[in-house]
Amino acid sequence: MRNLKAAIIPLLAALILAAPLFAGSASVLLQEGIYAEEIEGDLEGAIKIYRQILLETDQARRTAALAAYRIALCYLKKAEHELAADYLNKIIAEHPDEKILVQKAAEQLAALGLTKLNAPEPTAYSSDLYEQLPLDVLRFVAGKYGAISSEAGANQLYSNAHIYFVTSDMHLLTGGMGYYINSSGQPAGTRIRLSGTSDPDQTLYDVAGRKMNIDIIPDKTQNNFYHIFWTPSEPLPPGQMFYYGWSSDSLTNLKPNPEAATCTINMQNHFGSTVIETFFLVLPKNALITAQSRQATASANVGDTQIYYWSRQVPPNTNNKVTVSIAESSFSEPKTVTLPIILHANADVDLGVKPESQIVYDLDKALEVTIPAEILAAGSQQGNEWALQSGADVIAVTGPHEAGLLGFATVFEKIGERKWDSITPDDLITVAGKKWRMDREETVTAAEAESAHPVYGFKTAQGGVGILQLLEIDRKNLAVKFRYSLLRHPERLTVSAAALDRRAKLAGRMRQLGIAMHLYANDHLDKFPDSPGQMRDYLADKATIDWMLTDVAYLAAGKTAADAKPDIVAAYDKTLLARDIGTNVLFLDAHVEFLENSKFRKVVPVPSGGAAVPTSQSTTAQQPDTK
Repeated sequence: MRNLKAAIIPLLAALILAAPLFAGSASVLLQEGIYAEEIEGDLEGAIKIYRQILLETDQARRTAALAAYRIALCYLKKAEHELAADYLNKIIAEHPDEKILVQKAAEQLAALGLTKLNAPEPTAYSSDLYEQLPLDVLRFVAGKYGAISSEAGANQLYSNAHIYFVTSDMHLLTGGMGYYINSSGQPAGTRIRLSGTSDPDQTLYDVAGRKMNIDIIPDKTQNNFYHIFWTPSEPLPPGQMFYYGWSSDSLTNLKPNPEAATCTINMQNHFGSTVIETFFLVLPKNALITAQSRQATASANVGDTQIYYWSRQVPPNTNNKVTVSIAESSFSEPKTVTLPIILHANADVDLGVKPESQIVYDLDKALEVTIPAEILAAGSQQGNEWALQSGADVIAVTGPHEAGLLGFATVFEKIGERKWDSITPDDLITVAGKKWRMDREETVTAAEAESAHPVYGFKTAQGGVGILQLLEIDRKNLAVKFRYSLLRHPERLTVSAAALDRRAKLAGRMRQLGIAMHLYANDHLDKFPDSPGQMRDYLADKATIDWMLTDVAYLAAGKTAADAKPDIVAAYDKTLLARDIGTNVLFLDAHVEFLENSKFRKVVPVPSGGAAVPTSQSTTAQQPDTK
């Protein structure tokens, strides 16, 4: 087996495209160049090696393109941007078939603000993990896998890595990294078995990012099991270690249906021998882990992602599995806006506002919009019509004693005394159902904002729902500073009139049930009934009795009036729960609340009485079953 230094080099190559090493002198030079650049920090030495590759690899054009890219990266590290641009443009001009490298070169040029010759148009959404995974994330994952592989090798153990990447629009892409060692003592040039897998639809890559020549063959005795065979383009020398990367050819949509709050990812693999196995989960910042079957080994924030990984030694022929539940963050990242005041409550007050300062704000698009001069001159009615058509949502105003925001077809509702970070989608149900009226001014003023900074729910004319908070009234510079955050799925708050009516009627029955419970307790030494049937004599309405016996999950058995607190659940409507986005819940103090699924799960984590809380679909990502 090769030494530790040689084993790390191909992993560093994985930082650029996909993964790893293939045989041949150009490959060896490429390893040496990457080691000089990444490990020793010898940029000049690395550039010399990469230039040698450019001179010696007439046939291996893919390796030459990669060497040119590495030269460009070296010059970027040296802050010699013009030289870096020369090599980036060289890739675009001379290697148009190397689409991944050309795209990366174009992105680097764009970051420098330089010309991009014949840069390609953005490619369509791809299910290929290595086309979608950000470079800094790949660098982190490959570095961790390299360290883990080195430790495993020192203990004469195999190692592998599986990568689960959740995109910002909640799609799951899967792949991983592995290696093969030619331990036969002879050059290996014919078909080589790399691994086994339960996923026949995948693509393998070598160090240059080119697709490997593989065959995936069904096993003759095992169902849903396949063997991956690789035919090298040139013989693999004895003792040579060959790293590769693989990507599944399919992606999974993780977005749950409107009734569900979370989705599940099953990370699993069955390896034939003892192995150090690592599962990497890469999440966007708009997603979070809500549950995990095994605590992650560690985590890190890399760029715009969160990376978690689970690494452990797995015994032979053992199914290694980690189940993780994730949820999309309810709200978008908060935006802070400073909006010029352009309207005073007293018409005779001259604010001295310049035309370019006559700005309103579109909350849905996070966009400032300048009011046209002709609209200002036309009067308030045309101004309102213009606002509705332009998408403008709020305008900054001031009065004799206060200032704030005035809504253009936007409605507001103060959310009690809740703090910004404690607001949930359930708190916006009322404002989401509101309708704007032209005869009613909707404002957020400074009177409260400057003392308690309350949070308001809002709904725009375009249907955007979110939370908003005034932060500062700058009376000297005539500006209003506020922050706001949009709810990611306002459609989940849409409730029909019929549904609201049904909830209200059933809530009335639930209140009758609460009264009956307390009447029963008064007659039975403050003890609540052990079952709903014991309350028949306390409910005169037969329809309510039938509903109680068939639709209610009763949780107050064994409790007494001393337990009657407003946060202890006595009963809930299990039938309503199965057909709506939540249910009516009766608490021991006899008050009733309609709780959406997310809140319901917190107060009743394990439903009783046969009711099933709506849950998300489980997504299982099959992984290569390597031996």
